[in-house]
Amino acid sequence: MCARFSLVTPVAELASYFEAGVDPEIDIPPRANVAPTLDVPAVIEDEKGRRIKVLKWGLVPYWSQDSSTGTKLINARAESALEKPAFREPFRKRRCIIPATGFYEWRDESDELTLDFGLDPSPNSKTKKQPYFFHQRDGHPMALAGLWDRWKDASGHRIETFTILTTDPNEVVKDFHDRMPCILAREDVNFWLDEKENPESLLPLLRSFPEAEIAVEKADPRLNNVRFEPCSL
Repeated sequence: MCARFSLVTPVAELASYFEAGVDPEIDIPPRANVAPTLDVPAVIEDEKGRRIKVLKWGLVPYWSQDSSTGTKLINARAESALEKPAFREPFRKRRCIIPATGFYEWRDESDELTLDFGLDPSPNSKTKKQPYFFHQRDGHPMALAGLWDRWKDASGHRIETFTILTTDPNEVVKDFHDRMPCILAREDVNFWLDEKENPESLLPLLRSFPEAEIAVEKADPRLNNVRFEPCSL
């Protein structure tokens, strides 16, 4: 499961790191609390070359009757994505990378942990879960493996959306959740984005990221609220 992540790396730095151009309409501020339904910079590769463009989080398959399916398809299990109607064609033709500074998972813990952030530790406190932030030890952006699609409504209005692939957790993440996002090694980025690659041959790339390369730290419990955005403070 990956239901919240951070992306505070500037788009220009992402373009350099992923060797991509940037669509001119991109104007997305840094966010430390990215939630489903938000617009996100994503790396794709098509006839225009490799570029960063804006996609909305929550996949809406091109054949959907309406856009409401997006709220249910924020993640896709890597093991079965090629078999599922919603993900099968995007896996074959529209793979993408979702850059992330890191991702969050939550754990139920005693109220005294909120003291670290000066929050109310009383029994009636609404802050019951402690978020943890996972990021790469080398400080580089994570390359989350994703799938994207285009959908049009009856009036011709088009939206472009994505889902994040997930896999079994590594030793660091498994204490917090039974799934984790598929994080691609930097040397695998070209293979993942290449439309000519056989999708079945890409499945081994969707493995648990090495635990030695991931760090985890306690995060601000106010992140429990999707409206809380540290970058805007």
